[in-house]
Amino acid sequence: PLTEQINDAWFRHMIERMGQPIGTHQEAFVVGYLAARTAFSTRSRAPLDAAQMLGCGPATAFFRVSLPLARPAIVGGTLLVAMEVMNDYGTVVYFGIPTLTVGIFRFWFSFGDPDSALRIAACALLVIFALMGLERWWRGSQRFTDPGGRNSMPVRYRLTGWSRYFVIAGCAVPVLLGFFIPAGRLLYWTWLLGLDAWEREFLLQIGSSLSLAAGSTFLIVSIAVLVAYAERLHPQRSVRWVARFAVLGYAIPAAVLALGILRGLGVVDAGASLLSSGRGGGVISLLLSGTVTALIFAYAVRFLAVATVPVQAGFKQVCDDLDASARCLGAPPGRTLLRVDLPLLRPVLWSAAILVFVDVLKELPLTLLLRPFNLETLGTRAYNLVDQGRLHEAAPACLLIITAGLACVVVLNRF
Repeated sequence: PLTEQINDAWFRHMIERMGQPIGTHQEAFVVGYLAARTAFSTRSRAPLDAAQMLGCGPATAFFRVSLPLARPAIVGGTLLVAMEVMNDYGTVVYFGIPTLTVGIFRFWFSFGDPDSALRIAACALLVIFALMGLERWWRGSQRFTDPGGRNSMPVRYRLTGWSRYFVIAGCAVPVLLGFFIPAGRLLYWTWLLGLDAWEREFLLQIGSSLSLAAGSTFLIVSIAVLVAYAERLHPQRSVRWVARFAVLGYAIPAAVLALGILRGLGVVDAGASLLSSGRGGGVISLLLSGTVTALIFAYAVRFLAVATVPVQAGFKQVCDDLDASARCLGAPPGRTLLRVDLPLLRPVLWSAAILVFVDVLKELPLTLLLRPFNLETLGTRAYNLVDQGRLHEAAPACLLIITAGLACVVVLNRF
């Protein structure tokens, strides 16, 4: 009876607070920004030139031409932002906001009631399903391809008067509050530590973090391309539903996903142990659990949406006539993908790879629960030091995660 009373109170409380906005979430802001930026930077100038020839000014052409054409990427970025905010745990717990994710963790670990935690996770999945279904219904049969391709860069307009100062101030506020002030504090703490922080063990953790993130990024982006291209080649309802199902891992809280993977891999390990002992071999205790393979598999399930949504938006901007022309010249689907589609999708692939790389590099719950005992990453190092109250010593690891993300953005801009 006490558990039922707690369940009813928590469900009523979270239903009342489900719509409460989270004001400061810089990570979600970056996700949405990169998706929109890629859409605008890869769009041809021909539609804007046609709009201006018909008498539209720059502002009118943007709202009536550029913005509708970029809607797949913007809506995809919005879905990623919604999933990111719903999955966030550390920020909302720190600020005391009772979200669905907080309820999942509290029921699972504090109350020892996994059934209620799974019910709350199902509510979160229903919200994501509703958002995705609403976007598909809103899009209908509209098409967003650009037959002209990227034949010229968009025109840069020089702002004059007070408008340029408002634009500069609007762009500077999130950068100042979300980057320079926190990064300055981390840099100051790192300077206080000096060379003592750069010990051999820390350097090994840097190498393991970068190699794990790079390998996972390559695998996840490759799977995302295959999923999006399969949906492009076979737009049947069953294939579309499989593609939608593949991106649901981002909507599942990381801790719940890790526990589910642990339970599934435990069944596989138990079956392998029984099979090995039945054939007269040695007993296999752990075949997949606690290995790098299990960790990379969890990363692929968790972050496949981060790569799939931008790649799907990129495929929608590639005209179908290009694939049809390649097929008429005798190129099979695989060669068409490698010779035609992938070169046109390079900016989109770089953007998706950056998002996945940074997400894997800083992922904490999955790494803590699924990593091998001898594997330590920058994220787990920072978590352990903060948990022990050694905030200053965690600054170099946090600063390196930020530096890796900045390096990826610089590479994208240079590309």
